[in-house]
Amino acid sequence: MQVIWNEAMRREMLKFLDSTQHTLHQHHAVPAGAAVAAADSGSVSQLLSGFRHSSLSGELVVGGVFVRVYCSRPTELPPDAPAFCKALVRWARVH
Repeated sequence: MQVIWNEAMRREMLKFLDSTQHTLHQHHAVPAGAAVAAADSGSVSQLLSGFRHSSLSGELVVGGVFVRVYCSRPTELPPDAPAFCKALVRWARVH
């Protein structure tokens, strides 16, 4: 089994989360340690959705599947094989 997650990714994620928490507390004037209101979940989602691990920047992802990992385990199906196959055909048409 091949694992993509590693210690460098963990550090990068923790740094990003710390920075995001700091930004949210500054932007919403919430004291450190206090929770950000649920009403602000849209801004939280927007901040979090922008995160990308630098170590995965070159990884090909099709239909939510890391293709390199999928190819290294040809006997294992992706979680949603039909959706992956459709996404793979769409990707092949474009590229």
